[in-house]
Amino acid sequence: MSTSGAIRDGRFEVRFNDNYTEATVTIYPPETGGRPVSADEIVKRFRELGVTYGIRESAIREAVHNAQPGQDPITFVAAQGVLPVDGMDGVIHFRIPQEILTRPLPKNRFGQVDWFAIEPERFVEAGQELACIVPPSAGTPGKTLIWPIRVIEAKPGKPADLRPGPCVRVSEDGFHFYATTEGVAELQGSRLGVRAFSRVHHTLRGGLHRFAHGAAVVGDTIGAWIVSGTFLALRGRAINSLLRVNGDLYLHSAIGCKIVVTGDLYVDGTLNNCQVDIRGKILGGPDSQIVGGSICAQSGIQIQQLGSPTGTPTEVMVSSGRYNQVRAQEIEEELAACETHIESICRALKPFSTLRLRTLPEEKQTLVQKLQDQLQALEEHQRMLYGERRSLSISRPESVHATIQVAGTSYPGVRIEIGNASTVLGTQADNCRFYVPFGENRIRSAPLKTEQERVLAV
Repeated sequence: MSTSGAIRDGRFEVRFNDNYTEATVTIYPPETGGRPVSADEIVKRFRELGVTYGIRESAIREAVHNAQPGQDPITFVAAQGVLPVDGMDGVIHFRIPQEILTRPLPKNRFGQVDWFAIEPERFVEAGQELACIVPPSAGTPGKTLIWPIRVIEAKPGKPADLRPGPCVRVSEDGFHFYATTEGVAELQGSRLGVRAFSRVHHTLRGGLHRFAHGAAVVGDTIGAWIVSGTFLALRGRAINSLLRVNGDLYLHSAIGCKIVVTGDLYVDGTLNNCQVDIRGKILGGPDSQIVGGSICAQSGIQIQQLGSPTGTPTEVMVSSGRYNQVRAQEIEEELAACETHIESICRALKPFSTLRLRTLPEEKQTLVQKLQDQLQALEEHQRMLYGERRSLSISRPESVHATIQVAGTSYPGVRIEIGNASTVLGTQADNCRFYVPFGENRIRSAPLKTEQERVLAV
């Protein structure tokens, strides 16, 4: 690669990549009359640099042939070692399309979940697989071209980011996700969970119906006793039924029902001759009305119509005392049931009290362990009930600042009680709220759209 006079000979440059697994050569063609680069020169240079394998002699010869005088420089891969192949990232295969899982649950007119408008594809059963993960691969290591040959580690793939949310269990290998109960699946960020509840498409007639998490009943509820956790949604009519909900209740209409709710009550239609005790508030839609019965909500009432033109005896209250009385009675009943179950389990476990669990047959070990778990859960629930009973026994009546708001008509004959104040409507009132001013013990009313007030007869 010398220069003869003023004519420039051909020359070449060798470059390695960062990990020395690949080498490129750039050939600079000679000027006309100059000496070209030979393939042997390039191969010799690789040998001098310690390259023991991977020299692409055919590619070198082709490049040398093409590097004619006056041409632009030619760059090509002249030696190839073993390139590392990076691992593949983990992949999540959802059994329900991801765009459905991430879609927000539909809302009703109250801004709450509309349990009857959820896409059927999102419903899952207990034990159903929700997703599986293909784990990441480690990749394939590479080798350097030059001596001493070194192993070049490949970058491993990234693990898939999916974590179990509520009511979802993961297999021991961590790659399969299953629903532990029926409900609706949802994906929030990287958490895959199930919002647990039961769907009931038929009418519930008579008997006791327990739902551990919550329930959405499409048909009517007639003469039934429903105990539900989290929430209860009734699309049909509730007639002469007992509804006990540890959460919110959504219903269209109820006739002759006894209702106890720890959360809020949302109603679209009529509460007709019902006894209702709500720890939260009652919120009614544009067609909602309370006619007859006794209604008590601790945090206020918003309804469209109150009473009836015929003067149906109707009582509405905003008070904490009555709900506490109802809850105190429930606690005594639950404590009695707990004590009965605990005594029964203790009798069943007594024959095994002097034996070591490991000496029993496997099926009896399983039975004893199950009974012990049940006993522990019952005793924990019993302690919780005792604590709640103590809290209720020492609680004092709180000042009531909630109101009763009637967007439509309040008819004569309706008895209204807020805290310790009460009154019976003597005349029709439209579009007004009823409240007790701070420091007073009488009920006032004011139009919902203005602050003009008048004192009601006590």
